[in-house]
Amino acid sequence: MTNWKNDAQARRQLLTVGQAPDVRLEAVSSLVGRLVGRMAAGGSSETKVVLRYVPHRDILTPESLADYLAALGGVSWSSLEEAAVVVLGDVNDQVVPRWLRVRLLQLGDDQVSRHDVVVEDRQPNWDNSALLSRLPPLDD
Repeated sequence: MTNWKNDAQARRQLLTVGQAPDVRLEAVSSLVGRLVGRMAAGGSSETKVVLRYVPHRDILTPESLADYLAALGGVSWSSLEEAAVVVLGDVNDQVVPRWLRVRLLQLGDDQVSRHDVVVEDRQPNWDNSALLSRLPPLDD
């Protein structure tokens, strides 16, 4: 049985890529999925996972993101922040995008009704603030 939390190579192999249609163009790709798993606070939870990225050479196949998130659902994460950092690192490693934002959104109970984490990374010297500023917000 694979230890998904500690085996980055096995996790990353689940993420498959295809070739970007035109490496000269800058476009934003968005994928939304679900991570169903356990957090340190206990109990089972459903977390919305939103990936937005500007491809360089490769694009992530949506089917592989579903398989990847299903595997991560079996992991007991110490925090939502830990899960977000792992997803960011794994997608960065496989896709090598110009820019990547990972958002994890968890709706909770009455005491903490929402937990939202956003982590972001970009290639050195890449900046297209005009493109990113036009991004529409994603619905919660």
